[in-house]
Amino acid sequence: MKDKFRIATYFLRSFFLQSLWNFEQMQNVGFAYCMLPLLRTLYCDPQERRAAVQRQLGFFNTHPYMVSIILGLAMSMEREHAVSHNVRVEEIITIKKNMAGPLAAIGDNFFWGTWRPFVGVMAAGIAIAFFGDHAINWPWAAPLFFVALYNLLSMGFRFWSLKISFNYREQIIRDIAGLRMQSARNAINAIGSIVAALIVIVYVLKFSHNVRDALLLAVFFSGALVCAYVKMSANLVFYGAVAVCIGVAFL
Repeated sequence: MKDKFRIATYFLRSFFLQSLWNFEQMQNVGFAYCMLPLLRTLYCDPQERRAAVQRQLGFFNTHPYMVSIILGLAMSMEREHAVSHNVRVEEIITIKKNMAGPLAAIGDNFFWGTWRPFVGVMAAGIAIAFFGDHAINWPWAAPLFFVALYNLLSMGFRFWSLKISFNYREQIIRDIAGLRMQSARNAINAIGSIVAALIVIVYVLKFSHNVRDALLLAVFFSGALVCAYVKMSANLVFYGAVAVCIGVAFL
C-alpha cells in the first residue's frame, strides 16, 4: 500500500515537469522536483542529499508523457545507489541523457502527431452527429469526449510506465520495444482517415441531402486512402481522385 502511495505521489509530481522550464537547462528543475521525495527518503545526510539533487539539475528535456519512463529508471537507480552502491552516479546521469531524445521523438510522433488528431476527429464526429438533434441537446458532449478519451490513454500510459520502470527496471526496455508504436500509429492513422471520410459524408447527407455530393466525397476519400496506403505520390493521389470525382459528377 505504501509503494502504491509513493508511485501516486511521483505520478502527480510529474505533471509539474515543465513548471519552471528554462532556456538553459529546460526541464531540469521539474525533474528534480519529481525526484525530491525519494531523495529525501534515501539520503538522510544533508551533504549527500544536496549532491543527489544537484546531479538531477543537469540539462534535461523530453516529452512530458514519456518522462515517467526516465523518472522511474532514475529513481530505481538512485535507490540502488543509496542502498548498495551497485549503480554509479555516472550511470544515472548517462541514462537520463541517452533516453531523453529518443523518447521525446516517440512521444511527439505518437501522442501529439497521431493520438491527439485521432481523438479530435472522433470528437468532431460526435459533434456533427448530434448537431441539431433536439432530443440530445448537450453541446459539451464532444469536448468532454475528447478530454476523456485522450487522457485515458495518455495518463494511463504515464502511470503504467512509471510503475513498471520504478519497480522492474530491466523490464521497461523490453515492454517499450514490444509496444510497436509505429504499427499502432499506422493503424490509428488508417482508422482516423476512414472516420474523417465518414464524417464529411454524413455532414453532406445531413445538411444538404444531396446524394451525388456524398458520392463524390466518398469516391474522393476512398481513392485517396487507397493511394496513400500503397504509398503513391501525393500529386498522383490528389489529381487522380479529382479526375475520378469529375467523372462521377457527369454521370
